[in-house]
Amino acid sequence: MTILNGTYSCGLENNGIENNGIGVKFVPDADSPSCPQSLRITFHRTIRVPDNQNTFKLPPDLGTYPLFTVRDYANKLPSDMVAKGGAFLSMYQREAMWIDFRADWPFMIKIYAGGVNVVSGEHAAEDHHTKERRSAFRFGRRLFLQDYVVAPQQLWLDGIATSPGVVRQFVAMPVGQGYSVEAQLTGEETIGGLQFEITPSAPGNGEPVTTWDHVNNSIDKKLAEYGIKPVSNI
Repeated sequence: MTILNGTYSCGLENNGIENNGIGVKFVPDADSPSCPQSLRITFHRTIRVPDNQNTFKLPPDLGTYPLFTVRDYANKLPSDMVAKGGAFLSMYQREAMWIDFRADWPFMIKIYAGGVNVVSGEHAAEDHHTKERRSAFRFGRRLFLQDYVVAPQQLWLDGIATSPGVVRQFVAMPVGQGYSVEAQLTGEETIGGLQFEITPSAPGNGEPVTTWDHVNNSIDKKLAEYGIKPVSNI
């Protein structure tokens, strides 16, 4: 068993001009042989493509969204949003967003939109229907229902997976009108927003992943050592 001698922290990161990312860091104690590890998540602005049955190429990157803490704007935000806390970004309905991941050590990341997993389509609160679908996957010789991505192998996430190789963009829509994934799957809109569940790997000795060549050559082996299944970009 690996003992984690150090401290994990999570917060907004500044690029010198504005807060434009979420950072997760592990800082080992001075006498610990473990290596530091870090994950950075940024939210990028892009073009919103037509919402139809056509398939489009990846739209361009138009820069990162600035992030703001709910605490700093509590007097200007809805009370239910203030009660949840966290961070927010300002987004037009004509825009779309994609999420970028950068890490120097493997992190398992689950992303939810209104409590609905954007990879598997399952709700965060599992019920008997979830168990039935998981059983169906096992009987179909697929070991489990994939509901996470792994950074740094997963470089980005363009939206909500609807079928293999197909995603719907992250967009902003009015709350309470039934447009959200949460409303369409659960009939309610009580959670809203995006939620992240981040699980770091046990930091070991040696050098962290520092270059993309190193990622391409050895990341699958490193993930296997930590018991994490590697996945392709979605």
